[in-house]
Amino acid sequence: MQKGMNVIGISKGIFFVLSCFLSSWLGSCIIMLPSLPLAVLAPSIYRSYTQFMMGIWLLFPPALYELLFGVKIRVCGDAMKRSERCLITANHRTRLDWMFMWSLMGRVRWSALEKIILRGDLRHVPGFGIYTLVGHADRRILLPI
Repeated sequence: MQKGMNVIGISKGIFFVLSCFLSSWLGSCIIMLPSLPLAVLAPSIYRSYTQFMMGIWLLFPPALYELLFGVKIRVCGDAMKRSERCLITANHRTRLDWMFMWSLMGRVRWSALEKIILRGDLRHVPGFGIYTLVGHADRRILLPI
């Protein structure tokens, strides 16, 4: 084992990954799938419901890594107001920067309002690539970078 890695740390990491995966999978099957008929019958209610439920789930991973790993988040910069639009650009310096963004959004109570734009070439990645196409009538809005 590398220096600094111990059984407790590895166990926490495995628990974190499994918790995030299982909660997203079970949430999709148990909470989101039954609401699918609303997408046809009442699209605005469906959109509000799914946005609310995703906002709740997006609070889970940051809370988990703050509790499990003792991560402290410090938000600096200009105040974000709900009455104003805000554009946040992430350069993906780490693979976990999405979760730090979710933590920020949860702190300003915007987790249900967050919209993410992915690069267009990500649509070819197996698994989550299909989500770049879902919900867009005009597929050209994906960035062709």
